[in-house]
Amino acid sequence: MSAGALFEALTENWTTLPLLEQTRTQLGIELAVGFGLDDSARLSVRSAELALRRAREHGPSCGYLQTGDGLVIGPIGTGHTPLRSAYKTIATDLQALAKRTGLGTATLSRLSSLERLVAGSPVSAEEISQHLQLSPPSGRRIIRTLREYQLATPVCVSQPTRRGRPKTLYKLHLND
Repeated sequence: MSAGALFEALTENWTTLPLLEQTRTQLGIELAVGFGLDDSARLSVRSAELALRRAREHGPSCGYLQTGDGLVIGPIGTGHTPLRSAYKTIATDLQALAKRTGLGTATLSRLSSLERLVAGSPVSAEEISQHLQLSPPSGRRIIRTLREYQLATPVCVSQPTRRGRPKTLYKLHLND
């Protein structure tokens, strides 16, 4: 059985972690867990640490799985809607897109998750940078790259307050 198949079975198709629910109900302890898969034990531990950090930020009783090529699956747990990269089964497409755009596979995977999270609603460069935990200039750089490769299109301009510059809102097209 492959590692992916094992995790799919343990998490009941990436939706729940029975151990988290048992720990919460029987012991009253909320846990966050991270799983990592990579080419070596050392790199798998690094991926698991990144997944754990993401799980802690998301909240109690959830887990994430992260692979070395940037695939992120989570949150996994009761009451959480898992965000799974659309490229999970076709990792080569994600890698090819990363190579073509110059963006990392992890960044593209997280952008794909954001696109599903907003369900077609437009997002600003600032929202992208917050979701990716990057600086605002990095968010604007990513938007420029996405626009260059027709993976994001401007749809409207928003200025919620009278002060400051208006924000351009973009529709993402990574999962089309």
